[in-house]
Amino acid sequence: MHNINQNAQILTIFVGFVQVKGDYLCMEFYSIKEFSEKIGVHENTLRRWDKSGKLKPHHKTIGGHRVYSSEQVDAYFKIFNKEV
Repeated sequence: MHNINQNAQILTIFVGFVQVKGDYLCMEFYSIKEFSEKIGVHENTLRRWDKSGKLKPHHKTIGGHRVYSSEQVDAYFKIFNKEV
């Protein structure tokens, strides 16, 4: 059984906030469809990149759905020198 603090941390991560040394940073999460539209790459390409290890999702849901973060969007555009 988790104590209240552990439950708060779990809930905090679940809704998209990450606690870093007492500060909260907001992180948005995107489905594979949303992420593919943001970076201009087909969903199947993202699936291939995941399988090959080229670009892994931030995490996968219990159901196995890929979830990408806003940080990954920023990193993608920095790496490939594209404008948002």
